[in-house]
Amino acid sequence: AVVFDGKNPPQEQFTFSVTFTAVDGVTTASATVYVQLQYVNQPPHFANRTYDVWLPDDTPSGLTFFTLTADDSNPIVFQYVPDENGVFTLQYLDDSGVVTYSIDGGFGSNLFTVDPQTGQLSLAPQVDLQKVTTANEFNLTVRATDGVGLTDVAFVYVYVTAVNAHAPVITSPLNVALSLPEDTPVGYTVLSEINATDEDAGSNGHVRYLISAGNVAGTFSIDTSTGRLVVSAPLSWIAAPNYDLVIVAQDGGTPPLSDSTMVVVHVLRVYNYPPVFSQASYVATVQENLPIGIEVVQVVAFEPIVEDFVNYSIVSGSNGAFAIDQLSGLIQTNATLIRKLTPSYNMTVMA
Repeated sequence: AVVFDGKNPPQEQFTFSVTFTAVDGVTTASATVYVQLQYVNQPPHFANRTYDVWLPDDTPSGLTFFTLTADDSNPIVFQYVPDENGVFTLQYLDDSGVVTYSIDGGFGSNLFTVDPQTGQLSLAPQVDLQKVTTANEFNLTVRATDGVGLTDVAFVYVYVTAVNAHAPVITSPLNVALSLPEDTPVGYTVLSEINATDEDAGSNGHVRYLISAGNVAGTFSIDTSTGRLVVSAPLSWIAAPNYDLVIVAQDGGTPPLSDSTMVVVHVLRVYNYPPVFSQASYVATVQENLPIGIEVVQVVAFEPIVEDFVNYSIVSGSNGAFAIDQLSGLIQTNATLIRKLTPSYNMTVMA
């Protein structure tokens, strides 16, 4: 048996002879059959029927971004022929295996070119994909043709991906400081909005807001769409007298780009808890006709939440005969006391 490989035909012998012999037991007879192998041209062949290509939208016009190759098993016979100046020129003797490429059509085919000899796909000159608003997906029909006109086609799907070229820019507020009393109610709006711009289109230009640092115990929250900043937990001057909030404007690109601003919140103390005296009343005695400045009694009051300065004053009942040290609460005589005139004093002291 003789097996011929159509893809790799014999290169030296193209004619074969086969001799057949018939024997009947007495005589023989023979005949020779000559077989001439005629080479059949094979069409070019792409490895895949479809190709997917992702192309950034900032691809420069004219840039080669993909190469298609179609195999052709046909022989290519050529020679170099010199001209009268000694310059050699390629001359095909058998160009059946020479493959050329062309774009036959497809959506957006005018935006691309193919090199006829190499199959290199390029963005057409003067094309700016960022300004092409009709679509971001294109399909091309690329045809490979050999020297005798046999063809194969492949379909190239080009997906344009947006490049995140611009970071958001916060326009207001820029690094602000403000004060809030510690009894500010939950839900109070600290800032009505954050303003930021982004020159990118689509998701790359979509800005969201977040608090990236300084938000102790989640005291504040921010609307991701508007940047509205609100109090989300009770303030406490004791727990956190200041908040240094870092507000970030972040776009939707990959990777995301961002800008930030600082919002400093000073918490103001609110004295909702009055000081408390160590006892409800004090009793003291003092002799009459003593010099001014004699110590009578010291009253003591405490701030119930944190240690703090307490100021003292005599509200009534002293008639100018006594004075109190506003820091220590020590009461002293402020006049010469005469029992006949005033045997006792009922004073009210405030802390």
